[in-house]
Amino acid sequence: MSFNKSLEYIETIYNFMETLLEKAKKLKDNKLMSISKLIFNYLISCCSEKNVLIRDLNKKQDFNMISINEYITNNKIELYDLLNINFEDVNINNSQDIERFVLSHIIYIYENNK
Repeated sequence: MSFNKSLEYIETIYNFMETLLEKAKKLKDNKLMSISKLIFNYLISCCSEKNVLIRDLNKKQDFNMISINEYITNNKIELYDLLNINFEDVNINNSQDIERFVLSHIIYIYENNK
């Protein structure tokens, strides 16, 4: 993952993941649980790139998605159309494809759960 990630961006990913995980547990939704794990793995890589520990991230109940949207826009990341995606569209060995896949899920879930 080659784009520079701000601490605010990483904390927003963290807070989104925590919120999604709580919802997945409450609903006993295995699909949301799997997406939470995918986001968690992405979060680990982001923290590693920035030399930040997850335990040092600020947990917030009230957060916004501005930093994620700016990151996507500034880095010209083209999100996947999750309603029309094929297995071969994502190269699981390519970190940028994984990042696109994760961000696509985050935005899709956020936009459909306002």
